[in-house]
Amino acid sequence: RVHGGYGSTQATIMVYQALAEYWASDKEPDYDLKVDILLPGRSKPDRYYFNRDNYYTTRTSKV
Repeated sequence: RVHGGYGSTQATIMVYQALAEYWASDKEPDYDLKVDILLPGRSKPDRYYFNRDNYYTTRTSKV
């Protein structure tokens, strides 16, 4: 757009700058999650513990 405003190059750059500042300052929240899954026919639950260091790790359970 010639006169600026929404959709102009300047507005687009400002949005990118704001997003970059947000992502640079945003901190990943700390969390600890304990999950017990009790399945029929089992005497004990499968226990899983999730935190920011292992949340992406694959978990398995034998059937």
